[in-house]
Amino acid sequence: MTLMPNDPSPHDPFVKTVFADLAHAADELRAVLPPALVARIDWRTLKREPGSFVDEALRSRHTDMLFSMRTKGGAELRVYVLFEHQSQPDHWMVLRVLEYMVRIWSDFRARNPGARQLPVVIPIVLHHGEGGWSAPRELHELLDPLVREVPEVAALVPQARLLVDDLATLSDDALEARSRELALRVALWLLRDGRSRERLLASLARWGPVLLELLARPGSLRSYAYQLVYLFRVADDDVHVAFHELLDHTSPAAAETAMTIAEKLINEGIAKGLVKGRDEGRVEGRVEGRVEAGVRSVLRVLAKRGLEVPDHVRQRIEACADPNELDRLLDRAFEIARADELFAH
Repeated sequence: MTLMPNDPSPHDPFVKTVFADLAHAADELRAVLPPALVARIDWRTLKREPGSFVDEALRSRHTDMLFSMRTKGGAELRVYVLFEHQSQPDHWMVLRVLEYMVRIWSDFRARNPGARQLPVVIPIVLHHGEGGWSAPRELHELLDPLVREVPEVAALVPQARLLVDDLATLSDDALEARSRELALRVALWLLRDGRSRERLLASLARWGPVLLELLARPGSLRSYAYQLVYLFRVADDDVHVAFHELLDHTSPAAAETAMTIAEKLINEGIAKGLVKGRDEGRVEGRVEGRVEAGVRSVLRVLAKRGLEVPDHVRQRIEACADPNELDRLLDRAFEIARADELFAH
């Protein structure tokens, strides 16, 4: 199980994980792109393009993804999705996106030196700020009023317009209708309400059981752990307690997955106190049990291999409280020639 890294902003890895699934990406694009264009796209050709076009200084505020596809007539199309994970809409977003679009075209030219036409690039801003999107959506809104007063001037000045998927304005029913993919609906709910303690608490009764339904599926620890990790990382203790109460009324499979994820998070220092009461003791007991078993296993392998274990090495092994590090040491114990090589990297 791979959890999202412990960075200051959990939004970037969460969004990238959600839309790494092309079925999720396709449903998102179908919902936002003009219907006439949606009908012309050959969705079998959808793919994620590598790279990022966001300025380094803005990486903490924006996540970008570039998708390519072809129409049924063979025309090539690029859809550039910029996810804004800051509390307030960016007044200059249209200008920034225009700069990114030019970078996409420049990159295309570099990769396709023989091309005589550029692909269409459509910008989408995925926004989840609590107050909704209030910034300009067209480049001409940022220019001197002369551009709107004199049509001949407007014709001489570049124009760009954003498609904004404003999650804050979507109702629960709209989220339900967005996709047949349960995981995408849960992800959009978490993005919509994750910034607000009040909204999360209010919507947990409806969406918490849906998340638990995901966690009860076979292979959920591998496929859907990131959803619960994101909830744990953006929510405060009140939401953790409310979610814990939901666990008391759900399937054992979902509860076991949730407990395993909570244990992993505590081990990695990402969060504390994700579970309460008897389950908190259960998680801590499981962690302690894994540590004790890990220490015994490392020492047993070294002894079976006939390797002498100096006191300072034994003390470091016994002092290790991280089950993941002990797993690594166990692997090393089968490979090293001397016990004092155990902690070498």
